[in-house]
Amino acid sequence: MMNWMRNLLVAAAAFLAAGCERSDGERGSGGEVSPQVLAAFAERYPGAQNVSWSMKGDYAVADFYWTGTRAALSTNCSAWFGNADGRWTMTETEIRFEALPQAVREAFAASEYASWRVDDRVDVLYRAGDVEPEIYVIEVEQGGREMDLYYSPDGVLVKCVADADPDCDYGDFIPAEPAASIGEYIRTHYPSARVIDVDAESEGTEVEILDGGVKRELFFDRGAAWQYTKTGVRRADLPESVTAACRPARSRDGCLGRFGVCRGARLSARRRGSVRDGLRGDLLPPGARVAQRRREDPDYARGRGVAP
Repeated sequence: MMNWMRNLLVAAAAFLAAGCERSDGERGSGGEVSPQVLAAFAERYPGAQNVSWSMKGDYAVADFYWTGTRAALSTNCSAWFGNADGRWTMTETEIRFEALPQAVREAFAASEYASWRVDDRVDVLYRAGDVEPEIYVIEVEQGGREMDLYYSPDGVLVKCVADADPDCDYGDFIPAEPAASIGEYIRTHYPSARVIDVDAESEGTEVEILDGGVKRELFFDRGAAWQYTKTGVRRADLPESVTAACRPARSRDGCLGRFGVCRGARLSARRRGSVRDGLRGDLLPPGARVAQRRREDPDYARGRGVAP
């Protein structure tokens, strides 16, 4: 009986020792991470240390310490891989605020958030696919309010998120795969544009692009047919004819009614749906869109339609 117990203890000790000798790159995988992911990870991040794995939906996510060339200014990283095929999709890391590209620092200094308290660490997102490959996320705070500011490398503010979850892992910033016809539409109508994000929903697909230094949002229906393009512009940049048409519509709370946004900060110029014709991009005079809708939709003319 004693010999049997001694052999059992020896076997258990050998098993534990073998487990401790596993490479850091597989620690915590628990058998859930596919061989394709492990191979892709080892090739992309050779010498990674203190690796732990977790599964998030269809993705295997590695948290690790790395001193490779792409992370020369930071060592804490999280990398996302499609668990089925091992395809790398995104890596999050950190740099110091001072290490931001000059264009980003200058754009932030000129923004309305320049006086807010700034976190000295900035998240950097590297992404795969036909999208802007590099995004910088600056966290700012003022008076109990927090804001995450997403910048492109050339200093364009592409996204603002208020009071983001502190445990945000940027998984929702992995772009969806749009239909081929959507990519063709963007290449045809915005040949120099860079895709920032693609969000596929039940109603259709929304694509955010940078067209030069201008951010635009394109919406396509479930059949991938283009519906409208929304462009954010500052009120100060609007033609006088537009601001003059907006003034009578100002409401008691200081908003600009259908044609504007509160306090004149930004105006959403929607093509094919509000103040722009979707086919020509021409400004429509007040009331023209309503008259057009009445001609096209008899129910609207009888008061049962929904105003555009």
